[in-house]
Amino acid sequence: QGIKINLSHLYKDSFVNPAVSTDPLRHTNYLTSSANYTYDRHYSFSALYNYDLETKKKKSLSFGFLYKKRCWDFGIKYSENNRPILTQNGESSIYDKYIYITIILKPFMQPSKNSSFITYKLPNSNTK
Repeated sequence: QGIKINLSHLYKDSFVNPAVSTDPLRHTNYLTSSANYTYDRHYSFSALYNYDLETKKKKSLSFGFLYKKRCWDFGIKYSENNRPILTQNGESSIYDKYIYITIILKPFMQPSKNSSFITYKLPNSNTK
């Protein structure tokens, strides 16, 4: 039982030589956060949020739960991922949205943090 919270911040301005690049967004300023809450030996909940402070865009988001039993685990998680793309009009982003369903049969499978039995990609409704 307990709560785990992770926060980190990355700032770096030396990835691009400023004498060569005229790009005003040559800095990296990134915030990552995650939280995990274990309610009891059966239930656990998780959340993740990543944000680019330089471009003011959400990079990823996810939240879900996992139910654990002696012989099997079941979980469901919603996840969004901001995938940058290059278009004729410049840079744009696509927000991929997924629902992950996890079923782990412990006698046959090894549980891991990123194992998903079923993945369903939600349709994209917009491009930003």
